[in-house]
This record gives sequence, structure tokens and C-alpha cells, in this order.
Amino acid sequence: MMKNKDQKRCIISLSLLIITSSVLLSACDVISMVSDIFPDENSSKLEPSLDQMEADQETLPTPIPTQLPIDQNVITVWVQPQFDPNDESPTSQLLQQHIQSFSEDNPGVRVNIRLKAGDGVNSILNALSITAEAAPDALPTIVLLTRQDMDIAAAQGLVRPIESYSSALDNNDWYPFANKLGKYHNEVFGLPFAADVMVLAMRDRIPPTQYLPLTDVPRNFGVIGFAAGNPQPIVPYIWLQSVGGQLMDNLDQPIYEEAALFQLFTAIEANRREGKFSSAILEYESERAAWEAFTNGDLPTVITRYSNVRAMPTGSRFYHIPGLGQSPYTYAYGWVWCLVQKESADIDINVRFMQHLVSPDFLAEWTKESTYSPVRPSSLKKMETDTILLDQILLSADIIPPRSIRNISDSYLSNALNDLLTGTTTAEDAAQFVLEQINKDIDN
Repeated sequence: MMKNKDQKRCIISLSLLIITSSVLLSACDVISMVSDIFPDENSSKLEPSLDQMEADQETLPTPIPTQLPIDQNVITVWVQPQFDPNDESPTSQLLQQHIQSFSEDNPGVRVNIRLKAGDGVNSILNALSITAEAAPDALPTIVLLTRQDMDIAAAQGLVRPIESYSSALDNNDWYPFANKLGKYHNEVFGLPFAADVMVLAMRDRIPPTQYLPLTDVPRNFGVIGFAAGNPQPIVPYIWLQSVGGQLMDNLDQPIYEEAALFQLFTAIEANRREGKFSSAILEYESERAAWEAFTNGDLPTVITRYSNVRAMPTGSRFYHIPGLGQSPYTYAYGWVWCLVQKESADIDINVRFMQHLVSPDFLAEWTKESTYSPVRPSSLKKMETDTILLDQILLSADIIPPRSIRNISDSYLSNALNDLLTGTTTAEDAAQFVLEQINKDIDN
């Protein structure tokens, strides 16, 4: 009997011990949870062991950061491959040295160069637009754009005006066309870096000492070649504007004048009859094709870019493009440094770098080694040949009309040029037809 009582007491005591232990453990869990949520300021967590850290790394996924840290001392620049400072050409080395000098004068500032295609789906403009939409923190801070791309980028808000940050365009050491290169709707969006002016290339011939309009060009010049078969022709616009023909009004809206169109088509028709133009040049659908015909000896003269002539070792000279007016007139392509619309960018350091890239002394050295045309008159001091003629041509240069303006008339001008060179229409009929079609498109 006593034995049974003792067994019962043991069972009761053991049960009480178990219940008490459970309560204490539960209380500890509650205290631990409360301590995790509201830690004591005076408490300190034990550091995990190395073995535990390695075990955690093996079992826990690596967190993906939502935003990378922004370093405002890094200047990221996008350029096309022909302006790569890491190439081995003399111009690349000069640019690299000039970039390095900026870093030395601004300790802690690093410059990263990224290459982007000039055209196509992966073009520098497309990359800028896509990155701004999908990953704005990955945008560059500075970009080197063509004038045509700068127009589009400014319209889309991808680059910002810099007039309030830089007065670099205010001095007189810019050609008139270069001053226009960096402006969109009269606001400064870029600083001119390089240009490529349109000229008349000639082989084994001394250029005339004075400008000659198209009507005065001697027949022994032979056929004047250009990309007449290009569905987006440039040369007819040069001739159209050489007689004062306007393509835009003060609000940048398209306008086309019947008198100027008639004068353009009359000149094409007359010079075809005189043998200065030929239907054979319609086979040249690009400037490259026309230039290759010239270098192969198929054309005695060709309207092309100055860089093509400059790149030829020997055997060619350049001259004013014979226009329809009594004064020379031409177009110039151009590239400008632009400040990207990026909120995290240090505007001051980036604008100072842009100004560094267009300093007169550097541009003089760089342009001398390149095949491009100067944007500053002071750059001619370093060049050795044909500087007087080049200066005259650059003073007569203008920027190419925006793509939005030319899109309206490209196909009509191309068709009219084809019909005039093949003799299947008259200047009067061509002018009337083109004007009617253009006005119809503008009204729509």
C-alpha cells in the first residue's frame, strides 16, 4: 500500500516538474520574441560563428539590390566608335591625353567611355531612349550626338539645355554654322566638337581661284556627280537654299516656295542638256557609291564630304559646291557634346568636362590630326594646306534641315530629280507637281 502511495507521489511530482519546465520554456520564447522586436539598448547580440555564417550563405539566397549606389565623381560618356579615345589613331591618343589631363586637374574624378553604334536598332539615340525608360540610373552623364540626333533627343527630353550652365557658345571663335549646331529652338543643348562640310571633290585639277555658280562651270569639268539615286537626297536641298529658298518658317514649320523650286528644277534641266549632269548618276543611291565611282575614275568630280577628300592620300582636291546663286552655300554635318537629363548627375563637373573637350587649343590639335572640318576658326592655324579655301567654305556652311522637314519632301524631290535627269518631265511641271504634293501633305 505504502509502495503504491510513493509511486503516486513520484508521478505527481514528475508531472509538476514537466508542467513547470514547459511554462518556463514558453516564457523564455515570449521574452526572446519581445527582445527581437524591441531590443534592449544595453543588450548586444552574439556574433555568429564563421561556420554558421558559411552555412547561412549556402542556404539563403543572395538579396538583389533595388538600386545601385550613385558615384557623382564618375563621368560616363557615350560616343560612336570613330571617336573612341582608346583606339590607336593619333586623334584617339590626343583625346585620351586630354581626358587624362581633366582627371589630373580634378582629383577623384573618373571618366568612363562607352561605345555606341551611330545608327541602326542599337544606335546611340535608341540606346539613350531605351535606357531612360527602363534603367535611368544606367544613363550616361554626357553623350556625343549628331546634330540630327540632338534635335530628336532634345524634343524627347533626353538631354537638357545648358545655356544657364555654360557660356562657351557666346565667344566669336565659332563658325556661324557651328553656333547653330548646338541649338534647338534657339536654346543651347550642346557644344560643337567636330564637323564634316560638303564640298566638290576634283581629281588632278587646280580649283578655280573664285567661286563659280553652276551656270559658269566650264564644260571641261565633266559630269558633276552626286548621289542622285538616293531616295533621301541632300544635294537638291543645298541648291534650293543657295537661291534663298526657305524650308522652315520662324516657328520651324515647313514651307516651300514655288519660285525657288522652279529655279532649282530649271537649273537641273538646263545643266543636263549641257552635259554637266547625266542620267547615269541616278545609279548612285548613296554618297558612298558616288564616292567610290569617283575614286575608281568613273566620275571626274563628285559632291561629297570633306572627310572623304582629306582621307585620300593624293590625287584629289576640293572646291566650293557650284550653287544656283552668286554666293557659295553648302551644308555641314556636325557632332555636339550634350548633357544627359539624369537627376543624379553632378551638373557642374559634367559641364566643365564638356567645356574642356571643346577648348580651342585642344580642338586645333585634334582637328589637325583628324579628317574632320573645324568648328572653330582658330583651329585653322594648325592646318597646313588649303586653309583659305576651307575657311571660305566653312563660312558659307549651314546646318542640314531637320529630318522632320525633309521627310515631307524627300520622295517628291527624288522623283522629280529622276524625271528631270531622264528628260521625262519639264521644270515647270515638276515644280507644280512637287509643290502640290507637299502642300497636300502639310495640310493633312
